[in-house]
Amino acid sequence: VREAVLQARQAIQYPLSAASMESYTRAYPHLVHLHMLQEAEASLPIMLAVTSARGIGGDDGPTSTSGRTGGSGRSQRERNQGGGGETSTSEPARLLRGIGWEARLQLTQLQSLATCEPLLALRRQVYATCGLKEQVAHGWLQYAKLCRRIGHFETASMAVLEALVEKAPGADFERAKLLWHQGERHQAICDVQVLYHVLYHLYHVWGVECTLAVIGTKRPPAPDVCGSASGIGGVNGERGLLWM
Repeated sequence: VREAVLQARQAIQYPLSAASMESYTRAYPHLVHLHMLQEAEASLPIMLAVTSARGIGGDDGPTSTSGRTGGSGRSQRERNQGGGGETSTSEPARLLRGIGWEARLQLTQLQSLATCEPLLALRRQVYATCGLKEQVAHGWLQYAKLCRRIGHFETASMAVLEALVEKAPGADFERAKLLWHQGERHQAICDVQVLYHVLYHLYHVWGVECTLAVIGTKRPPAPDVCGSASGIGGVNGERGLLWM
């Protein structure tokens, strides 16, 4: 694997050297390829560890069950799906956070879909390989927000649908924001009115933590959301939320 990574890096460096002599604009796509290669290389040990723990491609995968009539196989499934499931997914998530992907993304040209789309697609694939469904959902939501902000509404619609399917926190609000920016403001406000009532109920029944989980943010709920009942459904509050 390391040999393949080295060959890929060398293959990128040759056109990068030539393009850098012309302009930074010509060289930047090759820098993005190096960026992706570095992230893939950094996440590869984590993906290999996860797949090995699942018995996929491991050295003792086939032989561990051949000598025992299904007992080992059942215990492996129990470890993957049972009580140890939270630990098995939280550890890869912690390790991937340590790579510093969010900070690296901020250093790229965030207004360029050609730059960010392959990076986000690579990360979603890494998360999927590690079985991190929550991070995959967040990746689709992040992609939807990016496309909306730079005006690629059709692509944003596709991404927000994927986020809704994956049940990403905040996907409903992102869909309403997209409708607002597409000019469908009446439908956007109707959607937010429904969400306002849901959040109001969640806040008073389950508290602020559950409400924030649905919103998909760490910020405190707006007064219109968790304040008096008269504040629910106010058009000014809904418009402010759609511009967040």
